[in-house]
This record gives sequence, C-alpha cells and structure tokens, in this order.
Amino acid sequence: MEPKMYDGDLVIINTESSIPRDGRVFAVNYEGEMVIKRMKRDAGQWFITSDNPDKVRFGDKVCAESCFLLGEVVYLQTETI
Repeated sequence: MEPKMYDGDLVIINTESSIPRDGRVFAVNYEGEMVIKRMKRDAGQWFITSDNPDKVRFGDKVCAESCFLLGEVVYLQTETI
C-alpha cells in the first residue's frame, strides 16, 4: 500500500466491519495470504487494489471466492513521512 502504508506501520482493524465499502481499506485473506488493500467496486464486482502506483506489480484483483474480508482498517500509525 505504499506510498500510504509501509512495512512496520501499526494498523487497527475493526473486525466487526467486514462488509465491503467502495474506497475503504480492509485487511483481507486473499488466497491464504493476509494483505491490506483498498476495496473498489466496478462493473458489479468487488476488487482489491493497492495505492501503489506500480499497477504492473500490484494490479487490481477480483475479490471473489478466495477473498475474505477480515475487517476494516480504522487507524494507521506510521513512522514514515
């Protein structure tokens, strides 16, 4: 999620909030890997997307059967400015 979030940052996840919301950031179990991604709704489907501008390496992925929302990120603390 660089340039907004970096390795070592602290996040707080609201596990009560697991319904996708367009533009909001969630902790996601994607194919067995825990990732933090922004939700995007397009053409009737949900996608997980990164804020990283390198879309070749960090392209949007369909959030379907192998995508489980663990909770919404409600707080971010970073040492990187």
